[in-house]
Amino acid sequence: MSRLLDASVETGRARGVERIVGSAGTRNLTGRLLLERNGFRALGSVIEVYRLLPHGYRSFEHGPAGILVRRGTAPDLGAALSLYHECFPEGHFPESAWLGALERGTVYLAEKAGRAIGVIDIDPSDRWTYHVGVTAGERDQGVGSYLLSQALEDYWRRHPDEPLGLSVSADNIPAIRLYRRLGFMPWLVLQPFQLVL
Repeated sequence: MSRLLDASVETGRARGVERIVGSAGTRNLTGRLLLERNGFRALGSVIEVYRLLPHGYRSFEHGPAGILVRRGTAPDLGAALSLYHECFPEGHFPESAWLGALERGTVYLAEKAGRAIGVIDIDPSDRWTYHVGVTAGERDQGVGSYLLSQALEDYWRRHPDEPLGLSVSADNIPAIRLYRRLGFMPWLVLQPFQLVL
């Protein structure tokens, strides 16, 4: 395992990567020691990983009045980035990643009166749900539940029966409630680590 980690770090350096993020299960002492011996430092709080199987999904059918959920396109880049930076101020996903996701049709936007108020990205390449975020003034009104529910249903129309995963900070209780309400089930508990190159 040490050789694989060494090779990954060297590949990152060769490609000009500024930081490498990894994780180890909270009970995996060997993994934690391996990362720490190679210069990785614990990053933020513990992360809970959830998994959703299509047969375990519970739909949120009736969203708040006036909310439209649609797949984003390249011209929505400014709105998606604005929501991302507001909801995830520590986030490191570059503009190019967001543009690529919009062009692939994996980003969903919730809109109210023509203004984007929520965003999510469901990436079929790794079957992962990224960046479920709602602008501060619209939270606690069902927008996140409706956005995620509509995005999941659209995703499964295009990718039937695929399980999906997501990760969330263990102290983000409102998000965890949302995910559990829609049927996401706990899978792993991880401590993230970061190596600054």
